[in-house]
Amino acid sequence: MGRRASAPRRPVPALQCYLAYGSALLAGVLTWRVLRIYQVFANPYWIGLVTSCMGTFVVWVFSIYDPYWVSAPPPLALAP
Repeated sequence: MGRRASAPRRPVPALQCYLAYGSALLAGVLTWRVLRIYQVFANPYWIGLVTSCMGTFVVWVFSIYDPYWVSAPPPLALAP
């Protein structure tokens, strides 16, 4: 007899996604504000890079890194 296929993995709960993305947004906004207030970088692209990295890190901490990349590229592509 063949081996039984394992049960499919459950998707990430919606609440976990909402908390992760909300936390990432908050971390991004706070990072952006701190970098702007203390004038750490003059170039807005560096501010955007650091802010994006902070949001990515927060989403990674929530362990739902893959779904983040479904929604992140369009807004990042529209950044000035």
